[in-house]
Amino acid sequence: MSDPIIVKGTRVLRPSEYLILRNQLNEDQQLVLDSLLLTGMRYEELLRFHDHPEWLDDSSIHLPAEAVLKGRAIKDPDERQRWIRLSIKGKTVLAHLHRVSMPKRVAFDQMLKRKGFKAIEASPGFNPTKISVKSMRKTYTSWLRAYYPQMSDYIFLSMGHSSRTELRHYLGIPFTDRDKQEMKEWIEGWI
Repeated sequence: MSDPIIVKGTRVLRPSEYLILRNQLNEDQQLVLDSLLLTGMRYEELLRFHDHPEWLDDSSIHLPAEAVLKGRAIKDPDERQRWIRLSIKGKTVLAHLHRVSMPKRVAFDQMLKRKGFKAIEASPGFNPTKISVKSMRKTYTSWLRAYYPQMSDYIFLSMGHSSRTELRHYLGIPFTDRDKQEMKEWIEGWI
């Protein structure tokens, strides 16, 4: 297996690594993990969305200003809100999120770390270094940047990033052609 991709202290997963980790989780945990990945939301934003299914429409999630964690210094709520674009798989997964109970962030983070180390038994080459809840957001953004390089403005708006953040964190990640092919299942239809 390839060396782990770590950006700013956070693990970015290849699609094959994501599946290895995901296969260690029960159905409800998989739904939460998939929701984190397929929205690129911060965990606390996903918790807020969980309580407001009306924020989901046919093609996106509208996060109002009170749901967005970063950008609190921005006084105008219209500038803090954002619309999160969804892939085909994202639309399917998010429709079911509200049926599960959401664990606290720390509990989910600790569970991911435990399951990451357990995944070594099933896949001896798997390296669980630096996997956390935050990994899903960085992973998805990285996949979108690799798969849709021409859509950078839409990606950073959907994630609530500045163009500077996009440049510093998500360009030049060494995904292989195989990685890009495997991303398709998760991000197809995002544009």
